[in-house]
Amino acid sequence: MQRLSLGRLPGRALAQQLNMQKNRVADKQIKSIAVLPFTNLKGDTSTPAYLIEGVTEDILNQLSKINDLKVKSSLASFSYRNSDLSIKEIGENLNVKTILKGSIQRQGDLLRCRTSLVDCVTEEIIWSEQYDRKMDDIFKVQSDIALQISTKLKANLSDKEKSRINAIPTANTEAYESYLQATALFKGFSTKAELESALKFLDRAIRLDPKFISAYILKGDYFYNMSEFGMPYPKWKDSAKFYYQKAYEMNTQKVDALLSLYYLERDEKYIEKAYSIDPNDKPTKLALGLIKWGEGDTTGIPWVLEANTERIRRDDPNSNGTLGSFYGNAHDFKTAEYYLVKQLALDTTLGANYNRLIGLYNETNEKTKLLNIVRKWYNMSNPKNSWLIDRMHWAYLMNGKLDSAEIVLSQNFELEKTFEDKTQKLPVRHRLGFIKYMLGKKEEGIKLIEEEKQNASEIISRKRGIGVWNPQTSFGGPYYDLMCIAAFQGNNQLALEYMDSSQHYKFDWPWGYRHDPLLNGIRKEPKFVEYIKKIDDRDMRIAAALNREMRKFELENNIPYPPKELKN
Repeated sequence: MQRLSLGRLPGRALAQQLNMQKNRVADKQIKSIAVLPFTNLKGDTSTPAYLIEGVTEDILNQLSKINDLKVKSSLASFSYRNSDLSIKEIGENLNVKTILKGSIQRQGDLLRCRTSLVDCVTEEIIWSEQYDRKMDDIFKVQSDIALQISTKLKANLSDKEKSRINAIPTANTEAYESYLQATALFKGFSTKAELESALKFLDRAIRLDPKFISAYILKGDYFYNMSEFGMPYPKWKDSAKFYYQKAYEMNTQKVDALLSLYYLERDEKYIEKAYSIDPNDKPTKLALGLIKWGEGDTTGIPWVLEANTERIRRDDPNSNGTLGSFYGNAHDFKTAEYYLVKQLALDTTLGANYNRLIGLYNETNEKTKLLNIVRKWYNMSNPKNSWLIDRMHWAYLMNGKLDSAEIVLSQNFELEKTFEDKTQKLPVRHRLGFIKYMLGKKEEGIKLIEEEKQNASEIISRKRGIGVWNPQTSFGGPYYDLMCIAAFQGNNQLALEYMDSSQHYKFDWPWGYRHDPLLNGIRKEPKFVEYIKKIDDRDMRIAAALNREMRKFELENNIPYPPKELKN
């Protein structure tokens, strides 16, 4: 595979150029900071953990509002809770020049907050402060810390940014505490009971302050996440939208509410509105960057990389997964596999680590590796979920093992029996029907295919909910399934019409369009050939641009390229 280079420079000139680039990066990152989790004051056991962590994260969020300041995400920096590493070592791992640390103590209505801003190279304290305030002043303390740091690091601060930092989310500190308790339960939730406990705190927060916008957004998130536990569609979606919309109506300049509406509806008008309000908001730029990326617009790539820079650190296994995904999209498959295998070795229990490798081996068409990695995940995971079952059946199908594909895919019918909403059906009947048909069970196969045709048509006509599986695809998924059915049944014209509808709803599954055996009947149709060329050109353009941007990304994050294990 051809790699991009810096050109044919003499050895000394090349070294000088690299040193100049490193110096520019170092200068740029002097305005970089990580916020370590604040702690209890020594001997204090009365201050609740949710308050300490919540205030710490809010300070981090305040700093993130300063566009001229590079702030590491809490996902990266909070992993150093109770770490034995020195400030210098943590700074090197996170690739930041300064670190904020501190402690919090509450006694009744009184709050004590101690903070220190430390230079990671010299480990000297740049600035420190002790705040002894009433709980009612907690937001003023957070704002003052952010403003003091911006001054010490000489970060440019616009009037709009200063106004956002000084904004108070609620005047009721009891409501704020209830909100923080709900937020703590939301982090890493795994059960329905955890979400329901969080809802009780949110309802209390809203009861104490009916204008607490962030509480409404988080309540919308409650309903959005309840879809994972079988809450009927459209109940969960309509409820989530109600609370997101209510939050937006309270403050039409609140980009958080607009982002939530976008991820719920996948309607780009929300993200465009958010960007027009605050073009420097990092979550908005990430979402818009991903939209541009999907459309083949390479200007979105730096925004996506910038957002992930905040998460990268040297000793984080999740960094390997992020890097592997980027290299895979850049079509640097050897480097991608290196990082993704390393990620899996560090954590063999996380399904996402298997799924990334599955995506890579699908892309490289390495069928044996694909089957082996899916088998490992399938055998490890109990109970099975529809996503895993789907991956397992594809691996068998691509390897020509139709009997095994039939057995695995049939397990979805047992999952459907557990759904709270009995009208929900997983969109797999036509695939199982195709497999049965190819195995000679033609009558069974045709019956299942016709059932899926009916289900998909009812979703599009809104007679049936989208279901628990991949609801974000809206109507694009059902149109894709109808295209597959029409193509298999030999109705090529109808299949191409469904393809147009699927594209209209931006259903983006390039691998399926390229390899789905149900589409074999239309592969030579000029319109289908044209579409395949379009997505191939898009992906190649993205890969070339991503390769160029990765060289900058590697430099800014101290990532050796290629990894030393791959140099030979």
